[in-house]
Amino acid sequence: MKTVLIPTDFSEKSLQLIKNAVLHYPEESIHLVLAIGYKMPLISTLSKSKLVSNLPNDAFKTRLSELRLEHGSKITDVKN
Repeated sequence: MKTVLIPTDFSEKSLQLIKNAVLHYPEESIHLVLAIGYKMPLISTLSKSKLVSNLPNDAFKTRLSELRLEHGSKITDVKN
C-alpha cells in the first residue's frame, strides 16, 4: 500500500491528482491524505478540525465521493 499526499485547495480541479495517483500506482492500493496550508488567526472560535471540515464545498465532496466509487478497489482511505 502506498500513502500519497495530495495538496488541495478544496477545488474540484485539485482532485485530478487523485486520478494521477491511481494511474501512477496501477498495481497497489492507495491511502490518500488531502493536505491544505491555512494560516489560523491568533484568536479563533473554531478548532482546527472544525475549520478544516467547513472548507470543502458540496461540489468538492460530491466529486470526491464519485472518485472513491470509481476507484474504490484502489483507494483504501482518504483523510484530510
